[in-house]
Amino acid sequence: MTGTVYRLRPRTARVRTGDALLLRLGARKMKISVFGAAEQVVIMHLVAGGTVEQLETRLTDDFDAAACDRARRVLAALLERGFLESDCDTDHLGLDPQDIERFSRLTDFLSDYEDDDKSRNQYLAKLRAATVAVIGLGGLGSWVTYQLMCIGVGRLVLIDPDEVGLSNLNRSILFGEGDVGQMKVDAAERTIRRFAPRTEVVRVCRAASSADDLSPIVRDASFVIGTADKPHWRIREWIARACRDAGIASVQAGGGRVGPFHVPGRTSCMMCYFAHERRRNPKAAAAMRADDLGGQSPGSFAPLGATAGAVIGHEAFRYLSGVGTPLTMLRAWELNPADLTARYVAVPIADDCPVCGTGPSLDSERG
Repeated sequence: MTGTVYRLRPRTARVRTGDALLLRLGARKMKISVFGAAEQVVIMHLVAGGTVEQLETRLTDDFDAAACDRARRVLAALLERGFLESDCDTDHLGLDPQDIERFSRLTDFLSDYEDDDKSRNQYLAKLRAATVAVIGLGGLGSWVTYQLMCIGVGRLVLIDPDEVGLSNLNRSILFGEGDVGQMKVDAAERTIRRFAPRTEVVRVCRAASSADDLSPIVRDASFVIGTADKPHWRIREWIARACRDAGIASVQAGGGRVGPFHVPGRTSCMMCYFAHERRRNPKAAAAMRADDLGGQSPGSFAPLGATAGAVIGHEAFRYLSGVGTPLTMLRAWELNPADLTARYVAVPIADDCPVCGTGPSLDSERG
């Protein structure tokens, strides 16, 4: 097309092997068997971006007819196999121009997942249109919130009833000493406004005491992340129940564990994990009741929260953008803080889960 600027798609890997050049972009592969000076001019021209007319002028000025013909065939093959993009076919989908620039490195990464049906800007548009509810803005919740901003989630619903305390600051990246005594949701919103001013924030400053409390809060979310830990296991059941009733996917985390990723009616939930653990360890129920009554602080270490938060961010990214299936479906990711090794633990749907099966609610067991 006359005057059209073509570019090699970002993230196109280029490997020189002898006289050939191998190109790879996601599942797409191409080999330029003879990679001479003329072919190199084609690739470098497309890396920088330019028109076919400009490239043709460079080729005819510097190379003989045979080299020019080889270079033209390379250009045609690159275009046919989807390695090139143009200003004409890059659809910005109504995205804010500032967001297009802000997330340009993310969309470069997303170019690995482009195909004939989805462009990298379509993936970004899905993230910008998503609403994620984060229940609990403690150390882990704060790292998760930053991850969500960095991957481009457009709307955040933040749920937490507490004030910022000085002892929160060893692990909670959203807050500073000037926020001590302020409600966490208010301090978090101020931080988000500074860091991501085009991200919408909804604040919910109240405690939950049942799944019914959470249901109206999460029902409009695209995805729910549970990082609250009080009351220890009951809050996890309430979140899982509320998401099940609303048909919303969720993931919960805590204690160096992420998942399982819960798709209601299809995959296991955090309470399936609890049901399996209780069968393996009969003392688990007693430990749960002790946690509800309050006990010794387990302590906290920011790098561990940051690591788990990154895993959650990755799972949210895969699910919301649609680039892949979440990796914690039907299993949990567990981190060993002693040596930073991690493993996946299978978590099938449990018949005695109080959410996915017919097990009794923890509220009824508590009496």
